[in-house]
Amino acid sequence: MRRSIFEEIHRQYTQTGGYSVSSVREGLSTEGEAETARILMSDEVPMDEQVLLDYVLRFKLQALQNDYKEHSARAAEYSIRNDLRLKDELAACKRLGEEIKILIASSGKGAHHFGS
Repeated sequence: MRRSIFEEIHRQYTQTGGYSVSSVREGLSTEGEAETARILMSDEVPMDEQVLLDYVLRFKLQALQNDYKEHSARAAEYSIRNDLRLKDELAACKRLGEEIKILIASSGKGAHHFGS
């Protein structure tokens, strides 16, 4: 159930660049809304806006890492073939690597740090 909550956070953040606890709850099923209420009432799980943002950052980091792997594999393939598209793939890897570094650096400011 928590995964559906995090997916809703990610969906809203991706589409609008933001979200709030109330907008996330509105986008969930009855069960998801009940789980969100339970989490918010629990002393075990700190569920403030920063924690939600940290989860969104985790989704974004995973997406960037997946893109990096794809472009890196293409670059390796193009290198073997001496394909002219190699330069574009290397540029994409460099750009994605920089985005990943920035995102990881910003994660130290949140309530949770990124793990493997």
